[in-house]
Amino acid sequence: MQLLGAAVESAPRLAWDDLFANDLATRACMTMACRQLRAAATRLCHCFYSEAHQLLRGTYESAGLVRKFARDPARGRG
Repeated sequence: MQLLGAAVESAPRLAWDDLFANDLATRACMTMACRQLRAAATRLCHCFYSEAHQLLRGTYESAGLVRKFARDPARGRG
């Protein structure tokens, strides 16, 4: 999980001219998914299984949005 967090934090910054709405949304959702995964792991270590289940569901949904927003046919990516 630390490796995933380091990858999210070390993503290159884009200039405002190069920033597209999908880029910003993708990074925000990826950051949210990473944070929720860390929180779920902490809850699991302390036996709060019902709370961890909800956080893992949020992680799954955020990661799904990352896949959706990462596609940008106008720019030739995805």
